[in-house]
Amino acid sequence: MSASKVIEVDREKVISILNITLSKENGSEIYIPCSSKKEQRDMHTCVVRELKVLSEIDPADAAAITHRAIFKDCRFWVVLTKVEPSLNSIYIKGRDGSLSKQTI
Repeated sequence: MSASKVIEVDREKVISILNITLSKENGSEIYIPCSSKKEQRDMHTCVVRELKVLSEIDPADAAAITHRAIFKDCRFWVVLTKVEPSLNSIYIKGRDGSLSKQTI
């Protein structure tokens, strides 16, 4: 019997990558290369876990990062995007289904 290959994602590296993402301008994307679909899944899971921890510490910073797993140029990637969280405005849905924007 052969043991299945376990890919461990270094938590400290993921935290560093998240900090780098937060330091970039809005719209910046960070591409993390992965060698296999399993590594991509493990990396993406670790990113989600660390963002959950970050959301308990600083929800605004956690909301400023979006994440997705993609296959591009024959490679697997986890992509982090720095976005501007819109915490200054809300949308109110009326009874007729229309949305109105209200600035806080």
